[in-house]
Amino acid sequence: YRPRYPSALFDLLAARSAGHALAWDCACGTGQATLGLAERYSRVLATDASAAQLAQAPAVANVEWRVAHAEDSG
Repeated sequence: YRPRYPSALFDLLAARSAGHALAWDCACGTGQATLGLAERYSRVLATDASAAQLAQAPAVANVEWRVAHAEDSG
């Protein structure tokens, strides 16, 4: 079971950021939060240390999925 985050969370994040060109979802797992960010930002960089987790993530046009640790995200 994967949690669904409330839309209000992503609305709040978008309202508090100066721009909406790029968001980074660190430790994105399979992309539960990434999808909410992708609806509000032009581009999302989604990183996770687990290639197996990212393999379960959906293809989304404005999301770039990368296998990377937080301290080495590129």
